[in-house]
Amino acid sequence: TPAVDSIVNSPVTILAGNSSATFYLHESDDSIGSIDIDVTDGTATDPDDGGSEDSPFSFVDTAFRFYVGGVHTDTAPIGVQIAGKSSAVAPDAQTLSLKAIRTNTDTGECEAALQSVTTSVDLAYECNNPTTCSGSNQLSVVAASTATVTRNNNGATLSYTGVNMAFDGSGVAPFSFNFSDAGQVTLHAKKTVSASSPNTAFTLSGSSNAFVTRPFGLDLDFSNARAADWLDGGTLDGSASDTSYSADDAGSVYLGAGNDFSMQVTAVNWASADDSNNDGVPDAGANLSDNTATNNFGRETTGIDLVMSHSLNEPSLGSSGALASTFVIVGGGSTSYTTNNGEAESTLSWSEVGIIDISVSLQNYLGEAVADLSGSALNVGRFTPDHFLVTASNGALADSCSGSFSYIGQSIAYGTAPSALIVARNAANSATSNYTQTEYLNLTPANNSRAFSNAD
Repeated sequence: TPAVDSIVNSPVTILAGNSSATFYLHESDDSIGSIDIDVTDGTATDPDDGGSEDSPFSFVDTAFRFYVGGVHTDTAPIGVQIAGKSSAVAPDAQTLSLKAIRTNTDTGECEAALQSVTTSVDLAYECNNPTTCSGSNQLSVVAASTATVTRNNNGATLSYTGVNMAFDGSGVAPFSFNFSDAGQVTLHAKKTVSASSPNTAFTLSGSSNAFVTRPFGLDLDFSNARAADWLDGGTLDGSASDTSYSADDAGSVYLGAGNDFSMQVTAVNWASADDSNNDGVPDAGANLSDNTATNNFGRETTGIDLVMSHSLNEPSLGSSGALASTFVIVGGGSTSYTTNNGEAESTLSWSEVGIIDISVSLQNYLGEAVADLSGSALNVGRFTPDHFLVTASNGALADSCSGSFSYIGQSIAYGTAPSALIVARNAANSATSNYTQTEYLNLTPANNSRAFSNAD
């Protein structure tokens, strides 16, 4: 309802083994709006509620339509994007275009509404999830001209930015875009075409599918120590007072085992220097500290946990120990992200001695199976024992004469020598097994001292 001219292929037959079928509507009067489709097989009936699964629609005689590879986005949607990367750049590059169409008043067929002309088209983007855009316009469009278009919160009255677009003889104008933020957005286009005899003035408008843009990766840092290290000489090498990095057992001391340390996790935009093989994943050891942040990350409507893990870097034959961390929840009203700069903080501790690599990941960002992201911090350490537990034994003197006695002035020796058991422990007072590995066993006889009492 309301009634349309005809339904092509009605009644609809759903073939055995299938759960859906396709049919078409035909309507010549574009003044009919808010059409709702109701389906019944005589027993089961589709709810007449106009909800999200059965939203009402209207017929129009002019429109902009977004295309991917020459196919409308209803069929071939704009796919998952990577923040900061052009939609025309690998991986997953797509050929995007905007087509202006109208109904031919004589034939009733669709035809190009704008042909062989370069003209300004009003473009906008709408933030669907998060429902509020970050504080500045983050989506740029490249067409006949380049412009950063206006942001709009979900459901708001749209504000647009004019972009010159070159329409060919078929009414198709190519374009690409780059969204330097995270979330789900929709593109909108609009243009009012002035009257030109015998045609009256008309307005073209249309929208793309809602698509997801994921951050390129996650930058891990420790109170900005690694960012400063990268700036000092362009390599991560433990310089600039960066004690969080150790290449090996000769590196500087970071912390005692089991002590808390803070790690900042920042979602960042793509940069070609960090993706040499164009796979959309940060290269191993890439410097993400100078990538701009995706400010809207962490404000999504539904929360999901970041997963933190670690692997042992050194000693090679040691124990990986246990890495404890506080939870970081992305979205869902979480307090993990409060600064609106794509950064969260987690408190960690590692139970062992040595050097570790830390990884953070998130699977299926905003429900998209191909929207995984990750980050890593290599060579975190060097971790040493928090303290040593010393257990002393006084030993026992041996008797010089039979009968369990010795004469005054007679030499006396130990029957059981005095000893001390020294165990390397972490902050939780548990033993650190890696300290006994050769390259990390720094406690030698020269490091020990004894003090003797001058009285008994």
